[in-house]
Amino acid sequence: TGDIGPTGPQGVTGNTGDIGPTGPQGVTGNTGDIGPTGPQGVTGNTGDIGPTGPTGPTGPTGPTGPQGTTGATGTTGSTGPTGVTGATGATGATGTTGATGATGVTGPTGTISCTTVDFVIKSDGTDAVCSQIFDNGTNVAIGTTSPTSNYLLTLNAHGTNTKPGALSILMTSTGSLTSAINISAANQFARGYFFENTSTANAVLWGSGSLLSGTNVVSGYSAYRNGTGLSFGLYGITGTNSSYTATNVNTWAAFLKGRTVISSEDFPTSPLGVDLEIRNTTTGAAAPATLSLRQTTNLGLLNDIMADINFGDQTTTAAQARIRAIRDAASGGASDLPAALTFWTTPDGSSTIAERMRIASNGNVGINYTTPASNLVVNGTSTTGQLNKIVYVDGITYTTIQQAIDALPAEGGKVIIPQGTWTITSTININNKSNIIIEGVGAATKIINTSGNFQTFYVQNSNHIIIRDLSIIKNNLHRGIEFRNSSNNTVENCLFDSCYYGVRLSASAGEMVQNNMILKNEFKNFSQAAIYFAGNSADFSSLSYNTVEGNTIIGNGSTTLNGIVISYTDGVNIRQNTIYKAKNYGLYIQDSKNSNISNNHIDINNSGDGGIYVLFVSHFSVIANNVIKGVGAGISSGIYVSSDRVVITGNSVYKSDSDASNVWSRGIHTSGSYITLTGNLCDGNFQRSFMIDSHYSSVMGNTIINNYGSGYAIYNIGDNSRIVGNVSNAPHFISGTGTVGANNQP
Repeated sequence: TGDIGPTGPQGVTGNTGDIGPTGPQGVTGNTGDIGPTGPQGVTGNTGDIGPTGPTGPTGPTGPTGPQGTTGATGTTGSTGPTGVTGATGATGATGTTGATGATGVTGPTGTISCTTVDFVIKSDGTDAVCSQIFDNGTNVAIGTTSPTSNYLLTLNAHGTNTKPGALSILMTSTGSLTSAINISAANQFARGYFFENTSTANAVLWGSGSLLSGTNVVSGYSAYRNGTGLSFGLYGITGTNSSYTATNVNTWAAFLKGRTVISSEDFPTSPLGVDLEIRNTTTGAAAPATLSLRQTTNLGLLNDIMADINFGDQTTTAAQARIRAIRDAASGGASDLPAALTFWTTPDGSSTIAERMRIASNGNVGINYTTPASNLVVNGTSTTGQLNKIVYVDGITYTTIQQAIDALPAEGGKVIIPQGTWTITSTININNKSNIIIEGVGAATKIINTSGNFQTFYVQNSNHIIIRDLSIIKNNLHRGIEFRNSSNNTVENCLFDSCYYGVRLSASAGEMVQNNMILKNEFKNFSQAAIYFAGNSADFSSLSYNTVEGNTIIGNGSTTLNGIVISYTDGVNIRQNTIYKAKNYGLYIQDSKNSNISNNHIDINNSGDGGIYVLFVSHFSVIANNVIKGVGAGISSGIYVSSDRVVITGNSVYKSDSDASNVWSRGIHTSGSYITLTGNLCDGNFQRSFMIDSHYSSVMGNTIINNYGSGYAIYNIGDNSRIVGNVSNAPHFISGTGTVGANNQP
């Protein structure tokens, strides 16, 4: 065959199209500034004197006049009866003490039993004995003869003294305020009180402690160590060690009246006006100043509150603004701790706080929305950047999906459908729209059609529509999603269950359906086809350059007919899809040129007619790097091409049974001209591993293995075809009229 001739000259440029309609009027500009105030007018003439006002009210009553003179004394009345005897008067003062009597005879001198120097003597009732007080003239000690030289008084509760305490002070005074110990000094070297304990035991001990054991019980300690060896500089308790309570509103473990600093520095440096400062207590830039808020119990339930930071003023003790940490999903244990942050404010004219923003545990952010399903969800209207209106099907403001779509502005926006089951009774129409996202939260957002023969979504005359993260269920009489005369649209991450067609693209005369993408969806229990393209037979370009990629299609081998069906298209890309157990065909393409079918995995599972079928006017197509498994009984081929100028390369076809008597089992079957087969593998006992009913074709570098029956490796090769470098272990290698070249290895 001769070389392809040069490209012909470019055709004449067509006429310029009509001018499009005038665009919408722009947004009204901002109102201008208010002009300056004009000059003051001339003062008018003084008005006439008004008429006399009405008579005022009667004044207050005057003061009382002076008292008159006392009248003359009347005559004395007769004497009354004698009254009751009065109480006895007070005892008179004690008289002077009498003279002292004569001194008695002196008794005998008692025995002095204390002979130790510097001990203070005491009486035991009979003799003078040594007390516990030691006085060397400079220092005084109790319980030791070795007082500390720097202290006036030394108390020792060790040694032979078995008392656990050193000093007990009983306060029984009912007079003015007194102190058990009052230390007063005016010397820079004088210090009030110091306690040191060198024990390393894990026992409860403290330097000083206080207990208010009446009403509103609290206790506090300095230099405190608990029974496990943990030590605290200051330790406060609402209650006591043995009876702690957190429910008394009149008790506090600590109260600091004034500025407070927590730091490892020797002195604070916070400025006036900072009430609490926490400074890094660990040296180094990698150790930040840290404030930790943690519950003392495990919180594992949805909406459990872990911590609050509240803001407010003296008006009320209730929070006026808040940052809250919560569980936004149930915890599954130490390795599953979903945590979210919520932000709350109080609006003007109200005293009720409300959540305004949430950072969910998955990192999504919701503004005025508590279950954000994408990176940023804004419930309301925003005019900043490219973010248009977002509408939520909340069952209150918008009760249906159609109502939410219709509420979007002309420039587009997003409709969020929360999780739940949404039953529809009519088609959800998207007509003459653009720049719209319809978004659920995944498989948990279920749209179910239980009542009629209609599409779930019908997108027509619309562009740049995205439908994602939904489940479309039980539309077994019609289509899940249909696009008509619409371009640049996307369906991704959706589940289609029990639909007649999952997704359908269709174009009639004069319509264009281009650059649409069907990505990463799952289809199951469908009846006709998971994905169906139906273009215009008179103009393949009306349905062109659409992509089907990364989808999973699961049939049942009986009522499920086809995985993907494509007809009358140009430039379709079908790649990286998984198709399992279709009754007829995994992938069926008819009258579609420039198709790219690559890296798909198709498992017929011994139940279908074929893996990939490319028929009729499907020229200039490429079938590359696909894997077809399960070719078995029945009229079936792994790949069947009945068209011209098709490249079949790098594919692998596997037969599922060992029956070579089935004359219809073929690995790759071609019919047409100018077919190129290179680097393909047929593995299994096919009757015809390669059946080439093609002329002017090339069969090069293919491999046939595990074919031990009576079938042919390469069969019925047509005229003017070349067979070069193929490898086979079949008993019959080549049949046909084509030219057998070098390096074939039967």
